[in-house]
Amino acid sequence: MGRIIKCHFYYLMNKLTITVLAITLLGIMLFSILTITSLDERINYGSYGEVYYYSIYEICKIIGSIIAMMLFGYSFSYLCDSYRVILIGKEISRARYFSSKFILILLIFTLYLLVMTTLVIVIGLSKKIFMNKIMLKSFFDLYIILLFYGEISSLLMIIFDNIYVVFSIVPLSLINYQKNLYFLVFFLPIEENRNYGYSLILPWWYYITFILILTAVNLLIYERKDLPN
Repeated sequence: MGRIIKCHFYYLMNKLTITVLAITLLGIMLFSILTITSLDERINYGSYGEVYYYSIYEICKIIGSIIAMMLFGYSFSYLCDSYRVILIGKEISRARYFSSKFILILLIFTLYLLVMTTLVIVIGLSKKIFMNKIMLKSFFDLYIILLFYGEISSLLMIIFDNIYVVFSIVPLSLINYQKNLYFLVFFLPIEENRNYGYSLILPWWYYITFILILTAVNLLIYERKDLPN
């Protein structure tokens, strides 16, 4: 499994992927710095945290959605997945190939979200802005939601092999709905918390279960679909 993951890493972490990840992280860092420096000194520290948090969180949500769809979706496009003809054979099954690639994508995306969140926290500390537990939990909730978007991206790419179809769900990922107005198949909404944060509408284990089901569905379709050589 380790050798297969190394092979996936070689193909996945190409110049384009590294450039996009680096530029988006740099963009988040610059936006965080600009937000910090533009805050009115007359505002108290509590309001500092509120303004800074809301501003940065929305940017992280947009960029995170795009990165999730790129890693989980575009990575299974014909162009980026063409090397499968080299690996899939008598020794390596489709299930093993898919599982190893999914594990690598999950690790890269998790690391990306950790770096992104760390940048936001560290830059906030320069102005003595400390995120409370609710704020920190909201980044965990965002991570779960972005994993869901990633799974949907993989599903759409495996079925349609069309990047435009995958990124068509980006606008949907930016919508916040009330509890009684959401379409579960395409997006799992978050709602504004009265304590200056965002939270999942349903318990976190519900979303994790749904993500696991989507992973199994993606694997099943990938195994049975006729893959072009």
